[in-house]
Amino acid sequence: MNNIKTLAGKKGVKISEIIRLTGLSKSYVYDVINGKSVPTISVAQKIAKALGVTMAEVFPDDSGDKNSKS
Repeated sequence: MNNIKTLAGKKGVKISEIIRLTGLSKSYVYDVINGKSVPTISVAQKIAKALGVTMAEVFPDDSGDKNSKS
């Protein structure tokens, strides 16, 4: 899962601006937002930079989910 929509709203950045700043296609960006595509590290970096945040903020680590056993 990712926080692109949430962060974009908080930062006042439109998805169209993310598309323009990253140079990615509209359909690909929406696929990433909706979890249909997993971005490469370089794409994740571009999206984070467009939002002015870290990659960890956009794509939080899900390894600590409630199904994990210690």
